[in-house]
Amino acid sequence: MAAAARRNMLKVIPNSKLYVSEPDPRWFGNPGNPGFDPAWTCENWLKSRFHFSFAEYHSNQNSSFGVMRVMNDDLVQPKRGFGTHPHRNMEIATYIVNGKLTHEDSMGNSQSLGRGSIQFMTAGSGLEHSEANHTDKPLRFIQTWIVPSSTGLTPNYGGVDAPESNQEKN
Repeated sequence: MAAAARRNMLKVIPNSKLYVSEPDPRWFGNPGNPGFDPAWTCENWLKSRFHFSFAEYHSNQNSSFGVMRVMNDDLVQPKRGFGTHPHRNMEIATYIVNGKLTHEDSMGNSQSLGRGSIQFMTAGSGLEHSEANHTDKPLRFIQTWIVPSSTGLTPNYGGVDAPESNQEKN
């Protein structure tokens, strides 16, 4: 297929068109923002860019893309995270762009993954988990939620840790 034809199949959405969310830290079990912290890259603990309708952003014209329900680009500041919360009937995949993401869940899994790593979770019949940045540097990850073809699946978690050579570039 010619390059021009492939470009016509892709829909490029400029960064300026993405919804930016900077929620109150207390909504996710965090203390208030510190004011000024030289390790932070923005004033709020979390800066999310939503590609589809999600959380406080509602758009009937932009609610999903096929089975893809969520695609968020998240920037989490040091020593912050998403407290324990439930999920059900969703497939969730996370790619760590920079930093280190720590996952813990109600199935007893605990894993920290760095730059270039991928984690995946089948929420299925239900589970609870948390995701945190326990380091002194910002964490950036892309998270995608996919609606499964079946509901009530057995919950599952896994992660593929990138080679150390990728992680050293953080």
